[in-house]
Amino acid sequence: MSRVGYQTMTKITMIPVLQYRWMLEYSGAQAFLIHYSVRNQPEEPRRRIILDDQTAEILHACDGRRTLGDLLRHYKQTVLFYNLMAEKIVVDLPVKKNC
Repeated sequence: MSRVGYQTMTKITMIPVLQYRWMLEYSGAQAFLIHYSVRNQPEEPRRRIILDDQTAEILHACDGRRTLGDLLRHYKQTVLFYNLMAEKIVVDLPVKKNC
């Protein structure tokens, strides 16, 4: 990303968090995002997204206290993270569903 684009992105005040029912989980060294559905039936497949190390680090830091600008200054940006925001898996704290 160009320097101008980076400076523009760091001014974003969004506080990114995982949307309701999405959880960051680890199996050994591999990180995943797991979607837990309402029904919790064993035959119902859960959505699972395999994460690279950089995206897992960013998501782990999405604790509801840091702005997107703070995260972008401290963590390497990934296309997957932006895709998760576009799919509304990562959302701004005020629009997160609670139940």
